[in-house]
Amino acid sequence: MGAGPKKVIYSKHFRGGNLTNVFGSIELDLTKADIQQPIVIDTFQLFGSAKIIIPPHWTVFSNVASVLGSVDDRRFQTIYNPDTDKKIYITGTCILGNLTIKNA
Repeated sequence: MGAGPKKVIYSKHFRGGNLTNVFGSIELDLTKADIQQPIVIDTFQLFGSAKIIIPPHWTVFSNVASVLGSVDDRRFQTIYNPDTDKKIYITGTCILGNLTIKNA
């Protein structure tokens, strides 16, 4: 990642949001956050990149369209059992950009 902002979310009632990058980058760290209901993060990357870091016990559903871009799910298997109440839906579009989903 370049020199874009790195945001760490500490909210214990995080409700989702939007990530938009045009010729930029962002890193969103949710490992210190908690959710009380399923949430949606809508992303748009145009010549930009985003990295979303998810707690390993959350269940992730990704539905991001990519046009000459990439969506990389780099989450690794852990010993944690998924918490069925912690669901995150990642939606959006990557055009000549990159979205990376990690859990560490």
